[in-house]
Amino acid sequence: MPWEETGEFIRSGHREPEEFEPSSLRTIWISEEEGIKAVIGKPKGKTTTEVLSYLFMKEKTWTLEKAKAWFREHENRLEHLICLTPILEKIVEKPLRIRGVALTAGMSRNLNVYTPEELQNFASRLAGSPVYLEHVSAIDAVGKVTSVTWDSDSKTLFYEAEIYDEETQEKIRKGLIQHVSVAADYERIDNVDGNVPRGLHNAELSLVAVPGVDTNIQVLEKLKVDAPEPSVGELISSVEDIVNQINATLESLASRVQALEEQNRVEEAKKKRQAGQAVIAPEALEGVKEPLDLSKVRLRDVMKHLA
Repeated sequence: MPWEETGEFIRSGHREPEEFEPSSLRTIWISEEEGIKAVIGKPKGKTTTEVLSYLFMKEKTWTLEKAKAWFREHENRLEHLICLTPILEKIVEKPLRIRGVALTAGMSRNLNVYTPEELQNFASRLAGSPVYLEHVSAIDAVGKVTSVTWDSDSKTLFYEAEIYDEETQEKIRKGLIQHVSVAADYERIDNVDGNVPRGLHNAELSLVAVPGVDTNIQVLEKLKVDAPEPSVGELISSVEDIVNQINATLESLASRVQALEEQNRVEEAKKKRQAGQAVIAPEALEGVKEPLDLSKVRLRDVMKHLA
């Protein structure tokens, strides 16, 4: 299949469309930063997706010569790009979005020295790369790096990624996976107070237990739910409901207090009967003012409590 050039894209000559099921064809990002997409689909008779061709956006300054050079450079390592397609078979309804530190300028645990200039240039090459588990490649890709940002003040490379594999999502949420590790090829290594990789490319990001540098994972959760502002009437109605609930609670408490007081009076009367004391019924005291004049208390109201 020959290379093609349209108004927007340069299309690689890779596979014939007739090899694929037409309904399975779709386009995914390989690197949004660099303006590279891939047309993927299921070859006839197969259940997994493969790359049909690559699209290079002209607005990102791609030319036919540059696109062919990119293809030749990656031709022997296209598994880094093709490996993105199996994860489409495992896409869940909502991918887990994570972010954190990918690399920081300085010396790593394996004694590699990463310079700020090298990491700044590497940012666009890491964006769009696959996410693996413990650097196991190909069919074990579990996600994709969606964006990479270089912060010159902290000399840190920050990443954002989407994880599509449900089992991996659960491990991240439970804190069983807390770090990432970056792997890449390099054009050469300079030995200046340590190994200094130059020309990093063919990048990947892996979820690991022990990182080569201080890295982390932070789950991106939606912090604000978009909802319309309530009207004045709705606010008043809401307040009224709360007031009614408070009033109902107070009435219930008052009834319970009254019942307890009544129970205490009964218990006190029982104790006095057992002690041989006369008990005056509460109703006998109605209308009686202090000081209490026992001559005005009806005898039957006293006697019925002595039985």
